[in-house]
Amino acid sequence: MRETHGLFDYESKSVKKAYMKLDNSTSVYRTAHFCYSWDMANMDDFKEGSEPLLNVKKYKDSFQISQISNSSNDKMWQVVKFMKAGGVKGYALKQGDWIKLGRARFHIKQIQLANINQADLSLLPKDYDPDSETSELPEEANTESLPCRICLSETTSHEDPLIAPCKCAGTMKFVHVNCLKEWLKNRIATRESSKAVSYYWKDFSCELCKSKLPFSIQIDNHKYELIGFSHPTKPFIALEDFRPDLRQSNGIHIISLESGESADIGRGHECDVKLADISVSRHHSKIKLINNQFYIEDQNSKFGTLLQIKEVLNLDVGQDIAIQVNRTLFQLDVKEPISCFSIFNKCRKNRVCPRVDEMSHLTRDGDNGDELCADRAKRYPRTMVFVNEGSFRLDEEINSSNVLGTPRFHLAHYEEEKESSEQRSFDV
Repeated sequence: MRETHGLFDYESKSVKKAYMKLDNSTSVYRTAHFCYSWDMANMDDFKEGSEPLLNVKKYKDSFQISQISNSSNDKMWQVVKFMKAGGVKGYALKQGDWIKLGRARFHIKQIQLANINQADLSLLPKDYDPDSETSELPEEANTESLPCRICLSETTSHEDPLIAPCKCAGTMKFVHVNCLKEWLKNRIATRESSKAVSYYWKDFSCELCKSKLPFSIQIDNHKYELIGFSHPTKPFIALEDFRPDLRQSNGIHIISLESGESADIGRGHECDVKLADISVSRHHSKIKLINNQFYIEDQNSKFGTLLQIKEVLNLDVGQDIAIQVNRTLFQLDVKEPISCFSIFNKCRKNRVCPRVDEMSHLTRDGDNGDELCADRAKRYPRTMVFVNEGSFRLDEEINSSNVLGTPRFHLAHYEEEKESSEQRSFDV
């Protein structure tokens, strides 16, 4: 099996599918390309080498979905292409959200909807150690003649003090705040479009001692921001570009829009925010401002636009959701059990009658035709699970199940077709 980087390819026509019905609390695992449910009461059913996917916990009238593993590769992500918010296609972004486009991850650092006149936008990454965020002027700097390592001047003031931002010693120990700000600014590359400005950096470390430099300085209760950029005058959203492999951010994208406008994100040269990652489609997604709210919408991208699910997910009757865990895609919904009376009403309204084999599964319980059949009285979540190391198109398959009778929990998974007579190709 080739490395998939935890991606699910939504353009593949050859995938592995399976269904499962669950009516109790359980866990879902994957071994190779096959998914199965397992609970601790049946220890013999566990397969060695299985990857943990989801926990399903049943309550009286709902189900709770949570992730099993704490690994960053096994997090739960909601698929944006099947989401709607207030009748608007896509997801309404909130400050603090994490989104993923292919392998590229972004943290919604700031959302500003009103016009502002502030001077700077703080870019302090969340992955920085708070202990190294600030640095104070040492006492000896007030009594000794200490030159700045950049301009070699010994003068100091409240507006431009000398600081020791790293572990260097001797004549390399101190530097002016403004000199350091200018040096850091020269390490930032900028790309601008009519609707967005992108700032990129590789590393903010001292070239001599290699220690990380702080993004702000605290001296006598006064905070100096070393990294800052002007705010847009229009409503804007700031996306922090995060590198999971390095566990640090390496840029920020500031998108400013008028109401009704949208900005394209992708690998194409004409995109407002250009991402140099092969897993990102040329026109991957777009961010739009509608009714004073920023939305993200997928543009039929190859590897999808995903929203990280931070907490457990509660599913009630009638809810429908698509979740991706690594290279496995789940389609889950909880259906209300169907009563005998509702079936006869539906037949009379549509002037059709269910087949005999369908009706044979329904038995009236007592004289009241509206009572639920005894063997159908439970609520079941229905789940479709898709596993692949390639891709597939989900648009039609995701809503194709129309079952008359008892609600079921389906588990379906898809994988890329191999040269084996046991595997089939599905057109989705």
